[in-house]
Amino acid sequence: LTGDSSITQSGISTLGYISINLQYSVTPYQLAVNDKCRVSYSIDNGLNYETLQEYDQTSAQMIHLKPLKKDADNLATGVSIRFEAISGGTTDQFRCYFDEIYVFGIHGTRNST
Repeated sequence: LTGDSSITQSGISTLGYISINLQYSVTPYQLAVNDKCRVSYSIDNGLNYETLQEYDQTSAQMIHLKPLKKDADNLATGVSIRFEAISGGTTDQFRCYFDEIYVFGIHGTRNST
């Protein structure tokens, strides 16, 4: 992604799964001081997003494994994942490379106590 752009995958079903995790790699490239690469998710089909992680010019290329909150468990089609390149205003020439994206969980349901 280049400056001030995003890509979203909507309608991810977690029905029948708990302990949902998002795994991905991110490579920030030529970010200025206020530029960011951001990963967020929504449990209401994109109406509201929660930031999982932001990356800046000091972030190295890595593979990340981030757990989603229990609210993301066992949803039919409500989970959305968004990857963003956010410009701090200096330039739009930086890049956020996202790759190796996986969503996974444990088959089952939580016991209510």
